Amino acid sequence: MAMATNNLRQTNNSPTWSSSSSLTPVQRPQQQVQPQPMTAPEQYWATRALRAEALLEAHLTHKKEVQTVGEAHDVRREREIGALAKEYKEKHASLEGLLHFLFVLISILVLVIIYLTTHFTRHSLLMQDKQQERWWSAIGASHFTIPVLSPFTSVIEQETSAIGVRVIGTLAAITACLAYFAFRHWLAKQPKSPATASTSSVTNTAMATISRAII
Repeated sequence: MAMATNNLRQTNNSPTWSSSSSLTPVQRPQQQVQPQPMTAPEQYWATRALRAEALLEAHLTHKKEVQTVGEAHDVRREREIGALAKEYKEKHASLEGLLHFLFVLISILVLVIIYLTTHFTRHSLLMQDKQQERWWSAIGASHFTIPVLSPFTSVIEQETSAIGVRVIGTLAAITACLAYFAFRHWLAKQPKSPATASTSSVTNTAMATISRAII
């Protein structure tokens, strides 16, 4: 009986042994252990290497930040320059239009002055002729004689008109001065920039020269 039980124990233990022999051991990942400096020189050089790596990383970060800020500044500067150029072109176009308008206005004033002087001169001559005809028709003379003048006498012709040449010239000068001061007042209200300062000075000089020439 004891032998049978021993055999049974041996038979029961044998499969367990065979099954255990077929199992493979579990392989755990080996952790890479960095060597720690043990001596004083090794610790010194390890500290310097860590410091150099930290400084390099900080330098690269600072360089990237500076590059980003520089790019943003360049974009903003280009945008501002474009806006200033557009504003300068608009102001330059408006100033050119105003100068053309003033030039046309001055030309019209000069033509009006010339026309008025010639018109009133002709009108005065016609009025004198009509007055002479009325006088001759009133006295009933059918003909008249021309007196013979001596060589020592001189004939002076006097032209009279309702509005004299001086009055017309004065009015034209006053109108030009008013236009000039209105232009100066309008220019003073506009925001000045370094680009338009030279243009405004040249315009003021030209307007002053034109007003002096008219006066």
